[in-house]
Amino acid sequence: MPPKGVTVLAQAPNPAHTQILTDEALQFLASLHRTFESTRQSLLIARHTAQQRLDAGVQLDFPSETAHIRAEPSWQCAPPGPGLEDRRVEITGPPDRKMVINALNSGAKTFMADFEDSCSPTFKNLIQGQLNLHDAIRRQIDFEAGGKQYKLSQNPAVLLVRPRGWHLDEPRVIVDNRPLSASIFDFGLYFFHNAHELVKRGFGPYFYLPKMEHYLEARLWNDIFHFSQSYIRLAQNTIRATVLIETIPAAFQMEEILFELRNHSAGLNCGRWDYIFSFIKKRRADPSAILPDRKDVTMEVPFMDAYVRLLIKTCHKRKVAAMGGMSAQIPIKGDEKANEIAMNKVKADKLREVTYGHDGTWIAHPLINKIALDIFNEHMLGPNQYHVLRQDVQVAAADLLNSKFPGQITEAGIKSNVEALLSYCSAWVSGNGCVPINFLMEDAATAEIARLQLWQWAHYSSRLDTGDIVTPNYIDSIIDSISPQVPKMVAGVKSEQVDIAGRYLKSQVRQPWASDFLTSDLMPHLEKLDGSKWVKSALNATYMSKRGILTLKDAVYTVNATASGAGRNGKTESKDSPPLEFKLALPKEMGGRGDGHNPEQLFALGYSSCFLGALQAVAGQQGKKELVKDAKIHTSVSIGPPNEKPGFALAVNIAVENVSDEALIQAAHDDPCSTSSSVPIVEP
Repeated sequence: MPPKGVTVLAQAPNPAHTQILTDEALQFLASLHRTFESTRQSLLIARHTAQQRLDAGVQLDFPSETAHIRAEPSWQCAPPGPGLEDRRVEITGPPDRKMVINALNSGAKTFMADFEDSCSPTFKNLIQGQLNLHDAIRRQIDFEAGGKQYKLSQNPAVLLVRPRGWHLDEPRVIVDNRPLSASIFDFGLYFFHNAHELVKRGFGPYFYLPKMEHYLEARLWNDIFHFSQSYIRLAQNTIRATVLIETIPAAFQMEEILFELRNHSAGLNCGRWDYIFSFIKKRRADPSAILPDRKDVTMEVPFMDAYVRLLIKTCHKRKVAAMGGMSAQIPIKGDEKANEIAMNKVKADKLREVTYGHDGTWIAHPLINKIALDIFNEHMLGPNQYHVLRQDVQVAAADLLNSKFPGQITEAGIKSNVEALLSYCSAWVSGNGCVPINFLMEDAATAEIARLQLWQWAHYSSRLDTGDIVTPNYIDSIIDSISPQVPKMVAGVKSEQVDIAGRYLKSQVRQPWASDFLTSDLMPHLEKLDGSKWVKSALNATYMSKRGILTLKDAVYTVNATASGAGRNGKTESKDSPPLEFKLALPKEMGGRGDGHNPEQLFALGYSSCFLGALQAVAGQQGKKELVKDAKIHTSVSIGPPNEKPGFALAVNIAVENVSDEALIQAAHDDPCSTSSSVPIVEP
């Protein structure tokens, strides 16, 4: 029976469910949640606030409050964990059984089993993935397909695991009426079941940490590591974690991130595709940051080159691994010339990495291992290049933001992005998060770049090389032309899933701001694959308030208003005391003049005020007035086509600043001043 306060809303196939979701493991997850969830929520609020500053024109820079950490030469990170001394080639992929066996047998030094960007997080995939790793660690894993037997070799790769990012909830596991953090779910189950066994076999629990945006997020992981090691009575500082630098804010805080994790750190990795996605997303309000076709955004462009050089210098200064990025190429069968061109791209990429000073690199396919290994063996004679200090490198903030380089926006580039996005999203909602597209093994990062580029080009009415303007309708036409081809290009995808992806993309290019993550947006579609009903509130993106219209038992206060004239370009007035009158104007983002107020502004003003009142009311009732005296409520109201229905809809995004008591915030949501019927923003 699950521990008190813990509810599991979906079933995984036996024996995975009973072996992985034990009462003891669930109790560990609940302990992590109760100890750290309020901190996670505070950090996510801080992300929202930081984005508001960027939107207001504040430039990213190295934090002044941590200058002393960067300037202090004496501190270093912990030595590599057993088996992590030499990481010259790492293979990555989802934790399905065949992939786990093939990756561990590939000849690569290490294998990162990925619960994040290359895994569609159906409950079956997550729990079966945990069982696969459990069995692999104990050398009990095998698999049969097509008459072929798969078993582990004598010397498999060293295992690392990437959990999902801080921004994601796990909606099928509820603790005290709140969804569990997806990061804690993935990390916690793997650590609880396998940490002692890994140490017994001469290794340790090793992780990759994704999508962080601030050194305080690294501090949270470090605190979780200490708590977890103590909980299962494992020696402190046994865990090792490599942080993916795949957001542009994190690039300005690399040393601070290493410092926070210094007793658990295994280095940094250039998560380059997500980094491009983050570069566009974080600079969404800056028209000077518009990027050309995806193929033109190479590792040689200024902002990418600066980021790589700074990462290598930072890691080697602190004596940890500086890992290179992914080569997504896969072998092309039946076309020798095309395959030679693709493999030459891999060679050039790996040669650039090893000569820059990287200590290892990523590949996506076992047959690429020898190519990458040969390059690193030739140019890296020792187990790593920590001695390559790159003191010649001087990277300023302007270098990390420099997006001035040759390139154009073309129809071919738009088609490439639409094809990648439709193909990947269709596969993802079908339960597959790692998809071969045009002989590249793609994960969510590629789809995210494609999505943000299409949004950026449409948002700023960018010009193609032909002189034509990119508009949402223009992108619609390309979506409609490519959609029928997708089921033929991607195995297991049906027109129903392509239709979901197409409607989603059409909605995204019309948003005032593109949403943060497509995986958050599309998560509700996995409910059907799980075959059970989730708690709808658990599907809410962080800080997303989902409120309907209620009928009242009794009206305590009534106010009246009248709108007249040319609709959204007319006027609205209230003759109640004190009277109000506003000239209305359609926003520029919706094709209007933008020289007046609009209903969404008024709604945002009212909603933030009402929620602040609710927060202060419940704080007073609980004797916690001091906790909310500096509270600020930030409300964003967006209008656009809903993902699954015709017409337009409102989305309300609330961030609570200067209040860290998550239970108090939830109580404000439940207060009569705030409560209404819950309605999902994205319905499957």
